Amino acid sequence: MFKSLCSKSYILLKKTFNFFFSYSGTINSGDFWISMILLSYLGQILERYNIYNIILLIIFYSVLALIQKRCRDIGYKGTFCVFLITMCAFYLNISDIIQPDIRKLGFGGVLLIVIGLWAYLGLMPSSKAKDLTLTSPLLKHPNVYFVVCIALFFVGRYVLQNWYL
Repeated sequence: MFKSLCSKSYILLKKTFNFFFSYSGTINSGDFWISMILLSYLGQILERYNIYNIILLIIFYSVLALIQKRCRDIGYKGTFCVFLITMCAFYLNISDIIQPDIRKLGFGGVLLIVIGLWAYLGLMPSSKAKDLTLTSPLLKHPNVYFVVCIALFFVGRYVLQNWYL
């Protein structure tokens, strides 16, 4: 009984991990909406803790995977969507360094872009014939793209902190 329970728990954990962090396959609009709301809520809850930047990187990686899978589901490579979400993540990463009046204006724009992108991806109907080979050129090697983004995040923060101080 215990072995069976452990086996089922392991399978559930593996499926959940693959859903959020795998770049292969497709997801439907309902799963996309639920996962994006869940990740947003998780980010809001964990915002108060010291590990918030690490959590944001994990959420960013998961969002990239979910966007790629949803774009593949609607028959779209998703390069523009990946680029938009990356630019929004860059802005949110450096927004605490920017002057407050510029930050408020920029945050509203970023929020509109993200909501518009989610609405577009969430409301588009699934393609009849799914092409699982569709991949954004930016995400041909997702781990390399993610490492480059992390490097740019940290370089951007360092340069802006020294420039504004």
